[in-house]
Parts: sequence; C-alpha cells; structure tokens
Amino acid sequence: MCDEEELAQVFSLMCREVCYINENNRVLEIYREVNKYCDLRRNRWRAMLVRNYFNSPWSFISVMGAVVLLILTLLQTFYTMFGYYHPPSA
Repeated sequence: MCDEEELAQVFSLMCREVCYINENNRVLEIYREVNKYCDLRRNRWRAMLVRNYFNSPWSFISVMGAVVLLILTLLQTFYTMFGYYHPPSA
C-alpha cells in the first residue's frame, strides 16, 4: 500500500503531463466534429449493427448469400407470373 504523500506525488506527476486545450486548438475542433458524428442516430445504429452482427467475415458472407437467394426467388416468381399472364403466342 502507498501512503498519502506517495499518492499526492503520483497525481502531481500526472497533472504535469495534462495540457490545456484552448478554444483555437485544432484538436478541439476535431473533438467536436467526432462528437457531432457520433451523436447522429444513424451512425450509432450502424456501429451497433457492425459490432453486434457483422463482427466476422462469415456473417457478412451469409447475409450476402441470403440477399442473393431472395433476389433469385423474386425473379423466379416474376418470370412464373409473367408466363402465366402473357402466354407465348403460337
């Protein structure tokens, strides 16, 4: 365990390294831009979706396969109905 004096020294050393960010600093502008970007609901949802559901390449590949199968099923349905309503002329 450390005593209060050692703890005070640690905090004083840490405080020396902290710099003050003034209003004209470019870092402050970037910080505000990042916060503005992160506050948008669309960006938070996208980040959550990528973090929770697409955290491996296999998840993305399986979703793309499902999308391809859905498109092919819709095309098959369309062409089946198109042939029924527009029979080939003899």
